[in-house]
Amino acid sequence: MSDNLTNLRKVQLEQLKMLDECVKIFKKYNMDYYLIGGTLIGTQRNKGFIPWDDDIDIAVKRSDYDKFIEIANKELKNPYRLIHYSNDDDYTYYLANIINKNIFVTIMKETPIKTNVSIDILPIDGIPNNKIARLWHKFVVYYYRCLAGFVNIDTIRKKKRSFVEKVLIAFGKVTKIGKRINLKKVRIKNDKFVRKYKYEDCEYVGTFYGNYGFHEVVPKHFYGKGSLVEFEGKKYIGPEKVDEFLTHFYGDYMSLPPKDKRVGHHIIKIDNIK
Repeated sequence: MSDNLTNLRKVQLEQLKMLDECVKIFKKYNMDYYLIGGTLIGTQRNKGFIPWDDDIDIAVKRSDYDKFIEIANKELKNPYRLIHYSNDDDYTYYLANIINKNIFVTIMKETPIKTNVSIDILPIDGIPNNKIARLWHKFVVYYYRCLAGFVNIDTIRKKKRSFVEKVLIAFGKVTKIGKRINLKKVRIKNDKFVRKYKYEDCEYVGTFYGNYGFHEVVPKHFYGKGSLVEFEGKKYIGPEKVDEFLTHFYGDYMSLPPKDKRVGHHIIKIDNIK
């Protein structure tokens, strides 16, 4: 096994410890959580991490997400810490992040950035049942995401983008409009807006602050009461309709991607891990 793969496995095992610390809190406070994304694929295809995956994806209902942010740092043990725009003015991203303060990696953004090894917690939000209201909801969410993108223009993630996204990125770089935007106010307004539609009242819900945007919206019963899934020799909670959930996101999720696509999406260098 190459050094890169050996080190990646060490990172995965550290992330697994972080997941377990989060699950302890979820259970203690009766919060619902679900493994999603590549982590959920791993439960079905590998019974653990996809070999090249460099992240763990956890989704939590918005009400529990807010509660978790409030209490996590009282419950997490050193060297773990939750960072979020509400408790760290230097943190410019939207999703709550659990970090290991002692382990550093380099991640790929517009330019490489040195940061702590981490896992994301994603909120599951409701979306209006009415189709017209849903269109307005999407517009407002994308508007706030666009404003935040202007602020983070130099650290946005490298990936394939639509023509409109490319135009907006170019506009942001030329005008430097992000320097005139108060990011924390944008985040607060964004969260106030999405909280208007409670999970319990909506037919469709989703983690639309993930990489796939509103494609991450699914019928609420896909999440349901959850189901046990196996990951790295332990049992965790995944969506109730695992197959329907993953098929919606990825299509034939049990087939391996082409060899050139079997790479992590975040970490490009592991700086210090024993």
